[in-house]
Amino acid sequence: MDPIEVVPHGGNRWGVKDSPGAPPVSEYPTREEAELAARDLARQRGTEVVVRDEDPTGLDAVQDHEADPAGAGPDSAPENAQPSERVIRDVGSGF
Repeated sequence: MDPIEVVPHGGNRWGVKDSPGAPPVSEYPTREEAELAARDLARQRGTEVVVRDEDPTGLDAVQDHEADPAGAGPDSAPENAQPSERVIRDVGSGF
């Protein structure tokens, strides 16, 4: 039986995969949460958990819907921008 894998997914999230080469069956905002879920799943299936720092399928590079799009966020506003301008820039970017 394949091990349960914990892999980076979408730049700022962690995925739990039930077989190599498959997309994650669930995603979590932290590695710790993903590891806990993976341990529960592995216990149910009688298998082990493997934590990878890189996802060999390349799915870790997939854009996550919660990731900041390029040029979005308060850091992209000019230094002299007023707080209201920063909000408008964030809302205007679709984030």
